[in-house]
Amino acid sequence: MVFIAFALAKRYSFEEVTRKLKTIYPMHIVRAWTAQQQLTEQLFYTPKLPSTTAQAPQVDTLVVVIGESASAERWSLLGYQQADTNGALAEMQNLQVVRAMAHGLNTAAALPYLLTGMSAQQSVEELAPSFLDIAQHAGYKTFVLSNSRYHSSVEDFYGVTFRRAADSFVKVANGDWDGVLTAPLEAALHDPAPKKLIVLHTYGSHFQVQERYPRSAARFADVYDNSLRYTSDLLVQWIQRIEQSTTQQQTAMLIYSSDHGVAMPPCADHYRTGSGLSSLQVPLLVWSNQALSAQRAALPQFADHEREHLVRSNAEVADIAVAALGFPDALKPSHRRELSFNGLGWTELQQRDACSLQ
Repeated sequence: MVFIAFALAKRYSFEEVTRKLKTIYPMHIVRAWTAQQQLTEQLFYTPKLPSTTAQAPQVDTLVVVIGESASAERWSLLGYQQADTNGALAEMQNLQVVRAMAHGLNTAAALPYLLTGMSAQQSVEELAPSFLDIAQHAGYKTFVLSNSRYHSSVEDFYGVTFRRAADSFVKVANGDWDGVLTAPLEAALHDPAPKKLIVLHTYGSHFQVQERYPRSAARFADVYDNSLRYTSDLLVQWIQRIEQSTTQQQTAMLIYSSDHGVAMPPCADHYRTGSGLSSLQVPLLVWSNQALSAQRAALPQFADHEREHLVRSNAEVADIAVAALGFPDALKPSHRRELSFNGLGWTELQQRDACSLQ
């Protein structure tokens, strides 16, 4: 009543009254409740799960490392020759690495494909399960260890997905050097659960790139090359931890890919999010221990030419993961194998300007 009397005295129009009323207590509570309901309808859905019985042998320990801002263009394992950005990773046994296509230029757009095999919008529309949902459904103990940096208080698709299906969700740090994930990874690996899925959400080569590795890891003149080498050295350490924590009879797999790459000189003045072929090409890596490597049927088969030529989507992270969990057909084919971005196929994208994609 007080506000109405004030509005009449000020001779506010109906539109002004409506606009100002939104900010008056308790109307902002109503607005917050309405927004939360919309968010719940969009993100907090119950995924459709597959049959209760695994259709294939299950890997005992599956570790999925979600990278950030790593471009395949700068991986020495994929042909880059200006610096040895992969180091000892190239010497690891039972390792496969190929180029893959990302489906977005930023984490919000690109990361959902690694979790469900499709975009966030399509995942919500189809009630798509993530590989974490399927792992929990299959009897795995699920761990999510995150070093990704919070950018806002607004819920995002992957944050909801992680917490929904994690038996243990730990915000390890907020964009520190990714080595901070090593100790909690070791703890998860030594958990007594017979079957474990562990997701490491790294901050990778995000910006500012020169802040993404300790000074002791500055091997090269180029800061981005240093950040990729630091990530590669961590992958080696994490693989070694997996090997040390499993018996000769236990099977183990590590999957790594980045959500997207970066725009880089000469297309950009520095390493950052942006358009360009380098932003859409990322590494896709699969490692298996000796026990699993003996079961070749359980592993994806990458061809040698895929190190130079892009023929896969990084959405296959989700495919490879659910196959390792014993549910190879759990995810809908949908668009996840289509090499396209903004409606353009990879062949057409390559014919456009490499920097602007125009």
